[in-house]
Amino acid sequence: MKKHNFKKFISVILIFTSISLFAQEKTTIPKKDSESFFWKGGDEKFYNVKFGCGDCEELDNEILEKAVMNVMVKSKYKLKNKNSFIPKELLILKNGEKFTASSKYLGTNSYGAEGESESFFEFNDKGEVTFLFNK
Repeated sequence: MKKHNFKKFISVILIFTSISLFAQEKTTIPKKDSESFFWKGGDEKFYNVKFGCGDCEELDNEILEKAVMNVMVKSKYKLKNKNSFIPKELLILKNGEKFTASSKYLGTNSYGAEGESESFFEFNDKGEVTFLFNK
């Protein structure tokens, strides 16, 4: 009888582990107080992206969501090889009446060399994102 209960227990553990792993295999949008979120890279894998949002108390969640999606997509398209995009970090800071976003990511250039890039964006209280520059 104990052997049967142990097998049942192991089966339940395996099912819950599978469910929790599967649940993390989708894009998530961070909230103001999030420390990370999941975003799909150019290779179709999901990556845990470090997140920080300074002085974002007055930023509406809907605007944050719109800005995050725009910044991440625009960052990917700054690479020559979009399929090599691997997101690493997104930081948002209030800058006067607007917000500045810094997106760090890995990617390969047209010669195949991998390196880290950082793109800077600005967005307003309507979520309209403007590219500033790459570093």
